Amino acid sequence: MDGWMLVGAALLLTALPGLGLGLVLVTGLWRPRQLEGATDPDQLRRSVGFRALAVAGAVAALGVAMLLLRG
Repeated sequence: MDGWMLVGAALLLTALPGLGLGLVLVTGLWRPRQLEGATDPDQLRRSVGFRALAVAGAVAALGVAMLLLRG
């Protein structure tokens, strides 16, 4: 195992909380109080969740690529 594989594994582990948070926001299992003051809190919650999923998915994809290409 070289350094690139460790970096790939670290990126995958880093992406897990973002994926979890994004899924919880998109599905509506968690409704933060800070978003209740918005004009459309459900739409804002979903858009924040999708953005969290997009960023975490990009980080996870980079981690998988590092594991597969350098492994």
